[in-house]
Amino acid sequence: MQGSKSLMRLGVSALPIVLTCMAASPAVAEENALVRAGASEKSSDSARGKAPIALEDIVVTARRRAESLQTVPLSVTAISAEALVAAGVKNIIDLQFHTPELTVVGGGGSRNQVTYAMRGQTQAYGGALPGVASYFADMPIINQGSPPFLDLQNVQVLKGPQGTLFGRNTTGGAVLFAPQRPTSELDGYVMLKAGNYNLRHAEGAVNIPIVPDVLAVRFAGQRIKRDGYTLNLTTGKHRDNVNSYAYRGSVLFTPAGGFSDYLVVDGSGADDSGGTFMMNAVRPNSIVALVYPDIVQYVQTQNARGPRIIESDVTTSNRQHQLIVVNTATYEFTPNFSLRDIFGYQRFSQKFVTDQDGSPFNILWFPLQMHTKLITNEFQAFGTAFDGKLNLITGFYYEKSSPSGANSSQARVFGGPFPSSASRHETSKAIYGQATYDLGDFLSGLKFTAGGRYTWDYRKYADLLAGTLPLTARFTAPTYNFSLDYRIDPNLFVYAATRRGYKSGGFNPTSPVPELAKFQPEYITDYEVGVKADWRIAGVAGRTNLTLYTGSYTDVQKSQTVSVNGELVGATLNAAKGTVRGVDFETTVNPTTWLNLSAFYSYTDAFYKKFPSSEGNAVDSEFSNTPKTKIGLTGEIKAPLSDKDSAVSFRAIYYHQSYQYLWDLNFNNPESRAPGYDLVNLRAEWSRIGGKPLSLALFGSNILNAKYVQQGNPLATVLGFNSVAYGDPRMYGAELRFEF
Repeated sequence: MQGSKSLMRLGVSALPIVLTCMAASPAVAEENALVRAGASEKSSDSARGKAPIALEDIVVTARRRAESLQTVPLSVTAISAEALVAAGVKNIIDLQFHTPELTVVGGGGSRNQVTYAMRGQTQAYGGALPGVASYFADMPIINQGSPPFLDLQNVQVLKGPQGTLFGRNTTGGAVLFAPQRPTSELDGYVMLKAGNYNLRHAEGAVNIPIVPDVLAVRFAGQRIKRDGYTLNLTTGKHRDNVNSYAYRGSVLFTPAGGFSDYLVVDGSGADDSGGTFMMNAVRPNSIVALVYPDIVQYVQTQNARGPRIIESDVTTSNRQHQLIVVNTATYEFTPNFSLRDIFGYQRFSQKFVTDQDGSPFNILWFPLQMHTKLITNEFQAFGTAFDGKLNLITGFYYEKSSPSGANSSQARVFGGPFPSSASRHETSKAIYGQATYDLGDFLSGLKFTAGGRYTWDYRKYADLLAGTLPLTARFTAPTYNFSLDYRIDPNLFVYAATRRGYKSGGFNPTSPVPELAKFQPEYITDYEVGVKADWRIAGVAGRTNLTLYTGSYTDVQKSQTVSVNGELVGATLNAAKGTVRGVDFETTVNPTTWLNLSAFYSYTDAFYKKFPSSEGNAVDSEFSNTPKTKIGLTGEIKAPLSDKDSAVSFRAIYYHQSYQYLWDLNFNNPESRAPGYDLVNLRAEWSRIGGKPLSLALFGSNILNAKYVQQGNPLATVLGFNSVAYGDPRMYGAELRFEF
């Protein structure tokens, strides 16, 4: 390796920046509604190929109780289990292709560790919390974790600040994963998939009513293996393979006396080669070009051969496991008053080795391990008063996150080892309440909702190698939600809402100066209006939901590089003030019993009003992970056959996304721009073969084999290079499903 000591020093001083880049009663009625929703989704005529003209009522829990999607005063996208299968959604990254506004990017090249972004809000690199949180069975999930796509009842995407009713404060939204609950029927399914790249996928579930209407259990399991599709010329082996497993057991106990208890235990894991970064840009006069003069020619050669063949000097790997336990106990004291307690436990561990530069040059790679556990408990009280005109919910939330093992990294920067080991302890407490009052005496169909929350957050960070005193901080904030909704008639619903959102502050543990060691919370005040309409014109049934919103953000947490005593330091700072506004549109049309059409569109206009940085005025930067436009089109044709309930269906899905930036400070980093792309998925299915509960499907995703950037390391302004990870290539195969 060629280079002076001063170049090496610059590389070492940039290490902190590099590391940041990685790293009857209301309650009982709700239980019954969720069971009915699961049964309805499972046995719906559309799943059997009969696509009724009437649209089904979709039940969501966006306000912590079961309600019709069409009468909830906020923007929600709900995708049923059948729709997930038919759309070919196999992981969290795929979810963004079927949801307006939602963007999902991976971390460290991994497709198992992701970051959500919605309405301009994401997660700054480093110690910041996410702007969009995910939940499994009403429990928030550790940032690095993700639930498996196994035996789900539905997925609900809630857009905008969720700072009143949900466990974790977020400024962008929440993604809810609802597993199938046990029911009073003996049933289940077995599914087998096979496809290119030697795909082997086995999955199944069984529901057993032990005591009818009293005790039921459900078990599900999944095993997926698939070869990799990226060849590493250095080793002759392929990366981007899949080797995962998942299991779940749940128990629903509903004895007499108003008591019910729902327990779910979910485990999942992976042991694969990890993801793949490919170096796609280098600055000629940067540190890497000075240390490795041949790197400019190498990048030209690499770009010419494309993303599926690389040269990497690191053997990458990924091994992870997580366990989630959630217990929900509900007790009905009277028809108008109930209590609920939701206890959650999650344990997540991961060990992986990643090559961040994705080249044969010894620039940046490291093994990393993390072990975290999360304990939550939420106590809720539900009630109604004034002959049902007033609907109340109040509660207390507690969350504690702490290490469950060693959390460390052995970073290699230009060959030099730079070990780190840290311990993070975080606690969050909150009290909240929300009331909805029916103003029908004034105007039939009019309701007003008011909610408030107060949160106390405590965060502690300790560098186990430095021997310094731990960093500690406390943050508190009130948040609120007000909405007015009007059900003009049974099929037309309009609303207006305003919300205050908050996200906790945190630390920049590698900062050499005290004034940069801590960053403060960020806040948003948003305004949203929407219309939800079910309609019928000349026998054609349809559903159209439209939302307009605007949000004003202050003290937005953004990643920056700061010069301290002549050295570059990576830091998350409250550097920005901005506005995010846009439109969200979804529609479904059933012209006939054999044709279903749906579409979605979202436009996000996000811009900064203030963004000072050490590199200049960054106000011209664009919000990261925020494409301006997303478009989705789906068409499905179903032809009934002579056999009972049997049908043949054909489904085509088109998705378009405009460009996005993968780095916050992008006004002087054009290398961090990921181009827009288009995807096409196809599926043909023969359901209820011979009138039996057997279905056969042929599927293909990304059939045009588009090459699109899914995540990246935009380090051009720091080390002088940019590397990216690409999404899946063309995938196809066959699926056999048997239900009983």
